[in-house]
Amino acid sequence: GRGRVSIANNIRKRRASYYPSRTNQDKRYLKMAFKFSTGLRKHQVFDGSVVSALSDCVIRFYSGAVPSSPDAALSSNTLLCEISDDGLGVGLSFSAYNAANPATLTKDLSTQWQGDVLASGVVTFFRLCKKTDTGSNSTSDIRIQGTVSGNPNADLIITEPNLVVAAIQRIEYFAMTLVAFV
Repeated sequence: GRGRVSIANNIRKRRASYYPSRTNQDKRYLKMAFKFSTGLRKHQVFDGSVVSALSDCVIRFYSGAVPSSPDAALSSNTLLCEISDDGLGVGLSFSAYNAANPATLTKDLSTQWQGDVLASGVVTFFRLCKKTDTGSNSTSDIRIQGTVSGNPNADLIITEPNLVVAAIQRIEYFAMTLVAFV
């Protein structure tokens, strides 16, 4: 919502004053952030890692207004595509731990993340969620939500956000870093 934008802009301005050597491009990334659901945050605190929480998850592309949080129910959103390993409905595979980037979760490059486009439309956001997620209001479902577009300010950038039914949509690269500070 608007409050989130104000907070992000405020953080960006404060960062610029603390880190004057940052370029405008670097500052742009400070306002982007995946949103973690209450269920995912609870899992991290009480049950285990982000990797264990995301086992058996898929990425769903939706059109329409972006829900205010990953806990919120989908409203009149249309599911445009579901991305899974090899497009077979199998949960996504992430790379093994990498000491060079210890806080970054990346797509396993040996796998193909793809899915058939189910309906034509413009992608506005994604949810990384369990295959069984119904999209209803929940504080227990594991979800990550973010914006999608061809614009570099989006959380997930795709070359062509206008999807056409029956086409194959792929995600070639995915990386999510848990930052040490805000």
